[in-house]
Amino acid sequence: MASRASHAQNEQSPKPRRRTGSRDPEATRRLILQAAIAEFADLGFGGARIEGISQRSGFNLRMIYYYFGSKEALYVAALEQVYSELVAAEQALNLHDEDPRDGMRRIISFTWHYFNDHPEFVRLVNTENMLGARFARRSTLISNNASPQLKVLQDLLSRGIAAGYFRRDASVFETHLTINSLCYFHVSNRATMSNYLGYDMTSQASHDLWLSHVTQVVMDYLTAKSGHSQR
Repeated sequence: MASRASHAQNEQSPKPRRRTGSRDPEATRRLILQAAIAEFADLGFGGARIEGISQRSGFNLRMIYYYFGSKEALYVAALEQVYSELVAAEQALNLHDEDPRDGMRRIISFTWHYFNDHPEFVRLVNTENMLGARFARRSTLISNNASPQLKVLQDLLSRGIAAGYFRRDASVFETHLTINSLCYFHVSNRATMSNYLGYDMTSQASHDLWLSHVTQVVMDYLTAKSGHSQR
């Protein structure tokens, strides 16, 4: 009797259901893409598996291939998504009417916090760098994302130069690379450098000090020949 009761109880217990389809194609695509970003960020392109993405998303293999076609295409879509999200977040700062000096500080702070808050972006970019940008080169969307980013920075530089705040030879490329490299390195190399230097780069105090340092470095570069204080 106990065995029959147990068996009946098991039959009545709800079983987890896997999603095999959706009436909302955009939502389905978004959920698969989110799972893919997590899989590729955790395991890299070589280690990631469509089966793993299926488990993370709850959609079967057939559905994943229906929407993306292949692992390679899904990886490119994941790269495009994280780059697009970065650019969209930066555009939302709306710095057009900002004092160029304050706007520059906001760009620096935004970049620093974005990299810290989105480790999946850093990991995916690390993976793609190891692959020599093989898949990023397939995407015009990724290369086109640079234009709006540089436009925001160029607007701040142009207005800052016109007002006499920034040096006249300030380059948008050098400024962009300086901000991104200083912010990115601290995040991407945090584990190894903490171990190497015996200095905890994960602490909030370390984060605050580094943001202050990056801001000082960039603003000193921009105001070096202007004769104006960055304050």
